[in-house]
Amino acid sequence: MKKILFFLSSITLILLSSFFLTAMSASATELTLCSCIQDELKGDGDTVNYYVNVVAGKNLIVTLDDTGTSSASNKNELYIKYNGIPTRTDYDDKFDLTGNADQAVEIIGTQAGTYHILVYADDLYSSSTSYTVCAYDENCAPTITSDCMSGELDRDGAADYYQVHVDAGKNLIVTLDDTGTSAASNKNELYIKYNGLPTR
Repeated sequence: MKKILFFLSSITLILLSSFFLTAMSASATELTLCSCIQDELKGDGDTVNYYVNVVAGKNLIVTLDDTGTSSASNKNELYIKYNGIPTRTDYDDKFDLTGNADQAVEIIGTQAGTYHILVYADDLYSSSTSYTVCAYDENCAPTITSDCMSGELDRDGAADYYQVHVDAGKNLIVTLDDTGTSAASNKNELYIKYNGLPTR
C-alpha cells in the first residue's frame, strides 16, 4: 500500500524526556498528535511556539490555517525542528508557500521524541489574526477514502491538504471540481506527490 499526499490551493476567489521539559520555552503549548489548536497572532513579528511528541518512523505533518477576517492578505510562516526550538534561520523544515497565510511543514521518518513548532506572523493586514494549527501523522491526516469528497476554499490563498492510499501498479487520477457560485471566475490549483507534501 502506497501513500500519496496532495493539496489544492485557491489563487483567486470571487467569494467570499525531563530534560526537554526543563529546556522548553515556558510559553510553548503542547500540540497533541491528531489534534488542532485555535490561537491568535497579535501583529507583525509575533511568534507562537508549540511542541508535539511522536514515536519513531512516522510521517509528521503540521498545518497552519489562517482563519482571520483578513487572511487573504496575511503572510505567515511555519517552522519545525527536532529537539530544539526553531527560528527563522534554524529549522528542520519550513513553510513552502511564500507570501501565503496558510502553511504546512512535514518530517518524513520522525525520530522518537519532541518536535518544536514556530508560527510567525510575517505581515498581517490588520492588527491580529486567528488561526488553527494541527498535527497529523499518516494514521490521522485527512484522507480521501471514497470516490469523492467535498471541501471548501474560502478565500484567496487558502490551501487544504489530503492523502489517498493506493495499491502499487494502479493508475491514480485526482480531479478538482469547483462547485461554488463563482466557479467560472475562480482560479484553483491542484498538486500531488508521493510520500510527501507537494509544493507549488
